[in-house]
Amino acid sequence: MKSLTRSIFLLMFLVFAFSCSDDDNPSTTENGPEAISGSVSWEVNNTDINHTIAVQLKINPTFDGESLSNGDKIGVFCKVDNDYVCAGFSVWTGSENIAVTAWGDDSQTTEKDGFSANETFVWRIQRAADQKNYAASVEYESGPENFIANGITVLKTLKVE
Repeated sequence: MKSLTRSIFLLMFLVFAFSCSDDDNPSTTENGPEAISGSVSWEVNNTDINHTIAVQLKINPTFDGESLSNGDKIGVFCKVDNDYVCAGFSVWTGSENIAVTAWGDDSQTTEKDGFSANETFVWRIQRAADQKNYAASVEYESGPENFIANGITVLKTLKVE
C-alpha cells in the first residue's frame, strides 16, 4: 500500500511540475536568460487612451545581474488572441529617467490594438546588442499594476533573470 501511495504521489508531483511551465516567460538557463522564440514586433499603435509608467534611473534595471545597456528597449505587451502585441515601449539611455507609455485599445477600430481596462502588463526587454527579446519581471513602487486609462505607475524594480 505504501508503494502505491508513493507512486501516486510521485506521479502527481511530476504532472504538477511539468504543467506549471509558462511559455510566455521563458526560464533562465545555465547560460543566462533564455530569449523569447519567434519574432516579436515592437510596432506600437498610438491611440486616444494611455497609461504612463515611470522607469527611474535609480532602480537600475538589470539583465542577468548587469545594468541594462544604452539602447535596450523596455516594453509592455498586451494579449491579443494567442499572441502578445507591443502596446508601448521606451529606449533605455542609462543616463536619465524614462517613461513607457502603455497605449489602450482604440475604440474606433474592430481589432484589439492596445490594453483593455485592468489588463495585466506583460514586460519585455529587447537587447540592443543582439536584438533578442526577453521576458522581464517588475515590482511596482506606486500606482496601479494593471492598465487604467490615464493611469500613472512608478516601477520599483525591472529585471531579466
